[in-house]
Formats: sequence, structure tokens, C-alpha cells
Amino acid sequence: MREPAGLSRLPRLAVALGMSLLFWLYVSSISDPTQPQTRTIHPKVPVAVRNINQDLLIVGELPSVDVQIANAGQNGAGRDNVAPEPYVDLKNLGPGTTTVPVRIENLENTNALVIQPPQITVRLEEAQRTAFPVKLRYIAANTQSFDPADLRLSPNEVIVTGPQRSVNRVVEVRANVDLGSLSPDVAQAEKLLAVDRAGKTVDDVNIEPAEVLVRIPPPATSTPTP
Repeated sequence: MREPAGLSRLPRLAVALGMSLLFWLYVSSISDPTQPQTRTIHPKVPVAVRNINQDLLIVGELPSVDVQIANAGQNGAGRDNVAPEPYVDLKNLGPGTTTVPVRIENLENTNALVIQPPQITVRLEEAQRTAFPVKLRYIAANTQSFDPADLRLSPNEVIVTGPQRSVNRVVEVRANVDLGSLSPDVAQAEKLLAVDRAGKTVDDVNIEPAEVLVRIPPPATSTPTP
């Protein structure tokens, strides 16, 4: 006896409905739009610089950015609550002002990432490097036991690097030395300062190295007469 056509389709319909239900359950388990999304916000994150030409430098400071990651801890975004590390890639850029996108390692291709601002403006200038001798400025006149002229410096000369207009302001690189804090034959590190004609510190330059070692030579010993 032949079965009605409608009854013969029931097993197939049941299988199709079952597969549809399983697929819906799977999609719901990985992304349920009815569930509230979690968001991790990282405010004022510093921006790192990559691939800058060694003969260039950045004028001023780069702005920080706010990073927001949706569904933190799911699908790899924001996994383990690792703090994002934004950066800008300055490869092949020359002197001038340009706008570059802010990127974040391993999170660039996800829709769950929001960076504000998404781009920042960078100004690049050619770096000027000038050698300066190291000068000492004494802030205590304790010269009873030794002559300041006998002090030994290492190094005697340093390199000042920065924008041309800033390096041209520098007239002297010096260290302020408290003579009372020195001990014979003991090297003491002193911070170096780049100063202009008015004696004010020029802040937007780098001094390499940033410190100088100051040493009092050991007292001379007399040779006994034979």
C-alpha cells in the first residue's frame, strides 16, 4: 500500500528542523545579540613609534589615545585583559608634517576595536648633532683639600641631538658639582644640562651620554729619600 506523499516527507522535515535548531544554538553560543556586550576601555594609552629614520626626530610629544575593545575576553579580542600597545609606523617618511593611522598589534582586523583618535599628526625634522665639551659648575667652594682644576671627567665631550633651532640655542653643556660630596679616587655620576646664553636649560634636546663621571685623583704620596 502506497503511503501518502505528505507522510513520506516527515522524516526529512524532522532532520532539517533538527539541524536548523542545532545551528541556531551554535550561533547563539558564540554571539548572542540579546546578551549585553562587555567593553574594556583603556584611557590615555601612550603611542609608540616604529621604523623612524635614524636621521629624523619627532618634534613635540605624541598624543595619547583611548582604546576600547568590545566583548573583551571573547574571540581573542582583549584576551587575558592584556593592555593594548598602540603604535604608529613611520617607515619611508621624510621631514614634514603628516597624519598617520594608529595601529595595535594583533587587533588590527577586528570590528571589536575602537581607537580615539584613529589617526594622529606627526611632525618630523632632521636631527642636528653637535659635540660640546663638558664644563663643571661648582655649587660648594670646598677647595681646601684639593684644587678643582685637578678633577677628572669621563667623558670630556658629549653629543647634543635635537631640532636645529634647539641645538643652536645651546652654548654650554655642564654638570653642577657639589665639591663637598666628592671623595678622593671615587667616581661620582653627575647629570648633564644643556643651557643657553641666559643660563636656562634647553629641554628639547638629548645629551649622549646623559651623565658624566667626576673623580678627585688620589692624593699624591711623597717618595722617601733614600
